Amino acid sequence: MFRIIAILILMSAPAFAQEGQRTLDRDTRNTALSPPPMQIYITQDGQQIGPLDAAGFQAHLGSAQAALSTLVWMPGMSAWQLASTVPQLQGIIAAIGQADVPPEQFRVTDIQSYMLGVWISEAFKWTQNDVPYDAVIQMKVLPDGRFEGATILWDKDDPQRPMRVDHEKGTWAVSQSAEGNFNFERNITYSTVIGTEITVSGQDTDTLSFKPTGPNGFKTVENIDIIRVPEAN
Repeated sequence: MFRIIAILILMSAPAFAQEGQRTLDRDTRNTALSPPPMQIYITQDGQQIGPLDAAGFQAHLGSAQAALSTLVWMPGMSAWQLASTVPQLQGIIAAIGQADVPPEQFRVTDIQSYMLGVWISEAFKWTQNDVPYDAVIQMKVLPDGRFEGATILWDKDDPQRPMRVDHEKGTWAVSQSAEGNFNFERNITYSTVIGTEITVSGQDTDTLSFKPTGPNGFKTVENIDIIRVPEAN
């Protein structure tokens, strides 16, 4: 499947932003029922801009693809990060629309940063040990070269067959093939659970070959669509 080595760019948080965070912390104690607006700082042409709310950030970003190279800082962060790697911003980035670049023209300049985040596949057919399943892949790709997630398998036409969940974690790597696809390779430690019982555990490797179709989605060579989703708080 996939591998991702995240490159996070470490920079000190701006001093004025740190003071803003202390003010925000005081304010949130007094407005527990009214969450404070999002505060986002960006760098543009060597200048720090912000704080921006969600609409202002979206306007400055301009396109979803720009998230792959735009550095941001938000209260609570210890360093600047690429916008494409910040879970709280994924909904804003996705809202800009994947249609701003046709899928066949979409290009990724930093595949490792692109792959960071939480991904979920559409349901697809899977056969294991001659048993057919419907399957969904869920995975959180981390910037330190690790991943964690699950492959969920069930037979929607046979409710008597217990659902199977393969809990997975391990390390990943990503590379580009001569054909222009990306190969996401995983070294997996897994535990298989049927019902509430762990039936087997072990180690495995796999490779997912794919092409990005937009800033928050890609398609495997088997025509399985996988999308990035906002991370739950």
